[in-house]
Amino acid sequence: MSAERYLIGTNVVNRLPNIERGSSFSITINGESYLAYPGESVAAVLMVSGIRSFSQKDDGETNNRLFCGMGVCHQCLVTIDGVMNLRACMTEGQPGMKVETESISGDIHS
Repeated sequence: MSAERYLIGTNVVNRLPNIERGSSFSITINGESYLAYPGESVAAVLMVSGIRSFSQKDDGETNNRLFCGMGVCHQCLVTIDGVMNLRACMTEGQPGMKVETESISGDIHS
Protein backbone atom coordinates (compact mmCIF):
# COMPACT_ATOMS: atom_id res chain seq x y z
CA MET A 1 0.00 0.00 0.00
CA SER A 2 1.58 3.28 -1.05
CA ALA A 3 1.15 6.56 0.77
CA GLU A 4 -0.91 9.39 -0.65
CA ARG A 5 0.99 12.64 -0.97
CA TYR A 6 -0.68 15.96 -0.28
CA LEU A 7 0.75 19.41 -0.83
CA ILE A 8 -0.30 21.87 1.85
CA GLY A 9 1.33 25.19 1.17
CA THR A 10 4.93 24.17 0.63
CA ASN A 11 4.64 21.04 2.82
CA VAL A 12 4.35 17.55 1.37
CA VAL A 13 2.29 15.26 3.60
CA ASN A 14 2.24 11.45 3.38
CA ARG A 15 -0.66 9.35 4.68
CA LEU A 16 -1.83 5.81 3.92
CA PRO A 17 -4.74 5.70 1.44
CA ASN A 18 -8.14 4.06 1.89
CA ILE A 19 -8.49 4.78 5.61
CA GLU A 20 -11.62 6.50 6.88
CA ARG A 21 -10.40 9.40 8.95
CA GLY A 22 -13.33 11.77 9.38
CA SER A 23 -13.21 15.43 8.41
CA SER A 24 -9.78 17.01 8.33
CA PHE A 25 -8.93 20.18 10.21
CA SER A 26 -5.86 22.35 10.47
CA ILE A 27 -3.47 22.96 13.31
CA THR A 28 -0.68 25.52 13.36
CA ILE A 29 2.85 24.26 13.88
CA ASN A 30 5.60 26.87 14.21
CA GLY A 31 3.37 29.41 12.48
CA GLU A 32 2.41 27.23 9.49
CA SER A 33 -0.89 25.42 8.89
CA TYR A 34 -0.90 21.61 8.66
CA LEU A 35 -3.62 19.06 7.95
CA ALA A 36 -4.74 16.80 10.81
CA TYR A 37 -7.50 14.25 11.36
CA PRO A 38 -9.55 13.31 14.43
CA GLY A 39 -7.72 10.83 16.64
CA GLU A 40 -4.22 11.73 15.47
CA SER A 41 -1.72 12.67 18.14
CA VAL A 42 0.25 15.87 17.79
CA ALA A 43 3.34 13.68 17.34
CA ALA A 44 1.69 11.87 14.41
CA VAL A 45 0.82 15.18 12.76
CA LEU A 46 4.39 16.44 13.27
CA MET A 47 5.89 13.26 11.82
CA VAL A 48 3.60 13.03 8.78
CA SER A 49 4.23 16.72 8.12
CA GLY A 50 7.97 16.11 7.93
CA ILE A 51 8.87 17.69 11.28
CA ARG A 52 11.26 15.26 12.95
CA SER A 53 12.91 17.45 15.59
CA PHE A 54 10.38 18.27 18.33
CA SER A 55 12.55 20.17 20.79
CA GLN A 56 16.10 21.13 21.57
CA LYS A 57 17.76 20.79 24.95
CA ASP A 58 19.34 23.78 26.64
CA ASP A 59 22.81 22.71 25.46
CA GLY A 60 21.75 23.89 21.98
CA GLU A 61 23.11 20.75 20.37
CA THR A 62 20.77 17.87 21.27
CA ASN A 63 17.59 17.56 19.25
CA ASN A 64 14.79 15.48 20.71
CA ARG A 65 12.74 13.30 18.40
CA LEU A 66 9.89 10.85 18.79
CA PHE A 67 11.32 7.85 20.66
CA CYS A 68 8.85 5.69 22.59
CA GLY A 69 5.58 7.14 21.30
CA MET A 70 3.75 6.24 24.51
CA GLY A 71 4.56 9.04 26.97
CA VAL A 72 7.37 7.43 28.93
CA CYS A 73 10.54 9.05 27.61
CA HIS A 74 9.50 12.73 27.33
CA GLN A 75 11.53 13.15 24.12
CA CYS A 76 8.61 14.72 22.22
CA LEU A 77 7.98 17.82 24.36
CA VAL A 78 6.35 20.77 22.60
CA THR A 79 4.40 23.91 23.49
CA ILE A 80 0.66 23.61 22.81
CA ASP A 81 -1.57 26.68 23.03
CA GLY A 82 1.02 28.41 25.22
CA VAL A 83 1.55 25.52 27.65
CA MET A 84 5.18 24.38 27.56
CA ASN A 85 6.62 20.88 27.87
CA LEU A 86 3.60 18.81 26.84
CA ARG A 87 4.12 15.34 25.36
CA ALA A 88 3.16 15.43 21.67
CA CYS A 89 2.67 11.64 21.61
CA MET A 90 0.02 11.79 24.35
CA THR A 91 -1.90 14.85 23.11
CA GLU A 92 -4.65 14.50 20.53
CA GLY A 93 -4.68 17.19 17.87
CA GLN A 94 -7.62 19.59 18.02
CA PRO A 95 -8.94 22.09 15.44
CA GLY A 96 -7.19 25.45 15.74
CA MET A 97 -4.45 24.12 18.05
CA LYS A 98 -1.18 26.06 18.03
CA VAL A 99 1.93 23.91 18.43
CA GLU A 100 5.51 25.10 18.73
CA THR A 101 8.64 23.03 18.93
CA GLU A 102 10.71 24.35 21.81
CA SER A 103 13.82 24.50 23.91
CA ILE A 104 13.39 22.32 26.98
CA SER A 105 13.38 24.10 30.31
CA GLY A 106 11.12 24.33 33.35
CA ASP A 107 8.80 21.65 34.75
CA ILE A 108 7.51 18.72 32.73
CA HIS A 109 3.70 18.56 32.56
CA SER A 110 1.90 15.22 32.39
